[in-house]
Amino acid sequence: MKKLFLILGIMMSVMSITSCDDSSIAEKMNGTWHGILTSKTEDGNNVKNDETITYTKTSDDGGDFYSVWKAEEEATMDDGSVITVKYTASIKGYWNILVGDLVMQYTLGTLSVTVDEETLRDIAKNTIDNDDEMVFANERDYYQAIAAIAQEIRGEYEKAAHKELYSFFEESNKTTKENDYTHPDVKVTDAELTYKTEDAGVVSYKRVK
Repeated sequence: MKKLFLILGIMMSVMSITSCDDSSIAEKMNGTWHGILTSKTEDGNNVKNDETITYTKTSDDGGDFYSVWKAEEEATMDDGSVITVKYTASIKGYWNILVGDLVMQYTLGTLSVTVDEETLRDIAKNTIDNDDEMVFANERDYYQAIAAIAQEIRGEYEKAAHKELYSFFEESNKTTKENDYTHPDVKVTDAELTYKTEDAGVVSYKRVK
């Protein structure tokens, strides 16, 4: 019986230390951070995410977050040309630190996506340039047609981007519940926040405020 009490005492001591550590990490994370993440698609095209995320501590070990990121992704068109698709997205959610790991749950209904005007014009221009039936009397008509098509396709492309990101964050929520973490091995100082990711290894964010 004494041995059992000793084991329970050690376990409670460890849990207390871990809880204090988690609270300390959460306290240091409170604020706004900026990071640039780069990766490649399955087709080998480059992807760049410029993210600013604010962690607001509302409990001992976590709180709310708001993430805004500007993405640039190379896309291969039907004619083989490559354009850079740019969009801005944002999402809110909840976070906490659990045994030194970052747990994030995304609130899917808050996801917002806006495709960059330049991207829409590039897609519209590619469409016109590869359609032999579209002939224009002058340069002015040509650029007016590009602008008109860009506006017509905005909803379609923003819906597609929203659907893809929604699925990504939905899957992330499921994986987090299965693993009890989103990003392991959180380390934070006054100036830098790092943690591990599956696809990009260790990522780094610098404090904005």
